[in-house]
Amino acid sequence: MTNPQDPRNPFGGGDYNSDGTGENGGVYGNGGNYGYGEYGPTNHPEDAPGFGQQPAGGIPNYPGYPGQGSGAIPGGQPGPGYQGYSANEALFGYGGAATVKAGPETSVTDAIGWGFKATFGNAKLWIVGGLVYFLAAAAFGALGAALGGDEGSNTFVDVVSGILSLIVMPFILRLALWQIDDPTTEWGFVGRDVKFWPTLGAGLVASIIPGIVTFALIASPLFGMIDLMDKPNVSNDELFAALGSLLLMLLVVLVVTVIMTPLLLLMQWHAADGASVKDAIVQGFRAGLRHFFPLLGFTLLMGLIMMFGLIVTLGLGACVLLPAYTLGTAHYYRQVVGGEIPAAGRKA
Repeated sequence: MTNPQDPRNPFGGGDYNSDGTGENGGVYGNGGNYGYGEYGPTNHPEDAPGFGQQPAGGIPNYPGYPGQGSGAIPGGQPGPGYQGYSANEALFGYGGAATVKAGPETSVTDAIGWGFKATFGNAKLWIVGGLVYFLAAAAFGALGAALGGDEGSNTFVDVVSGILSLIVMPFILRLALWQIDDPTTEWGFVGRDVKFWPTLGAGLVASIIPGIVTFALIASPLFGMIDLMDKPNVSNDELFAALGSLLLMLLVVLVVTVIMTPLLLLMQWHAADGASVKDAIVQGFRAGLRHFFPLLGFTLLMGLIMMFGLIVTLGLGACVLLPAYTLGTAHYYRQVVGGEIPAAGRKA
């Protein structure tokens, strides 16, 4: 702006031609500034000395703005701070993202605790689903009994049950990973983005390896016991010695199986999370080797919880314990690989 009382102002208060015009001082002449002349002093705030410079002590707290931003500001009052996303708070019971990246440290208790928390927090999916699984297993048991209970029918039922478990498992594992990634997981998520063949292949490998090792360890004493029982005039000492060898080898098989579990446990989870069969086997074995003792502790602790829970509930607790074990394993798998885990405060 210009001062209206400035004699050089071409629009008022002075002679338009006195200084800013003419051959050497006209509007477009060699003298003057396009007819406006030099900007003179005014009483406007922007002309005050030091205008625009930040005063000592920070930005002033202007009237009507009790606090700017989050926290206290120098020269102002404390601000209200960020309160989180109300939409997420209402939907999930927490503010912010659904997941966070797992840290370098793993926690067995966090995984098991979240497994039970998610099971009860999303009961309409996991407890109802566990009940369906439990009833299906009971139905197959009843089918075996209805077929006469002979050895052949029981073997057939066991084989069919094992095959169906392998077929269903890719869906269950992927659903557990969905529960980690999305707290709104429901029945509509069943079958979504399932890596069926890689998960099935990794599951077969993880199941066959213990079977091969068990057969290799137990075959000799078992067949020796069978041959001994077919021989006439076998003494009690010989029979007890063969039985003792068989029981000892069964104990060895149990120990070896427990030791092998951490090395095989995560293979299917890698496949369910998108790895190929080969990568899932290699990555699962390496992860198991790297985190052997924590995974061993997780397996033993969860096994004890499940055994105690099944005994106390007479087997009915399976509809809670099986989903909790699955979800806890999914959580611990994500911890081990440094993936996404549920954010603190999530309901499920």
